[in-house]
Amino acid sequence: MTKKKDPAMHKKDGRPKIYTEVEKLQAAADKYFQECKANHIPPTITGLTIALDFNSRQTLHEYEKDPKFSDVIKRARIRVENSYEMQVRSKNPTGAIFVLKTMGWDERQTQQTTGELKITVEEKVMS
Repeated sequence: MTKKKDPAMHKKDGRPKIYTEVEKLQAAADKYFQECKANHIPPTITGLTIALDFNSRQTLHEYEKDPKFSDVIKRARIRVENSYEMQVRSKNPTGAIFVLKTMGWDERQTQQTTGELKITVEEKVMS
């Protein structure tokens, strides 16, 4: 027998926002990066998520979609990305390369040519 959930006990929109002020979110993110630096620990998205008291990376993504908090989260993400980018220069960059690829980086080189291309085909007649 399963217990029915009382709809009055649950919000439709889920957990209420932890941060309502940009400054508080920024302060929490800055504190995380300061602690990483002080403890010689590279920052990570998961670490940032935990430090901000979010219960999932999805929550981090939702704050990033909110125009009010978007710049703070984007800046924090780029700081994490920078940390991985610096690790690529280490003796064993494999893990950092993998993470950067999941962040949208690509190690392929592409070349794009613009302009006109003319091809002339000449037909030789053999006698």
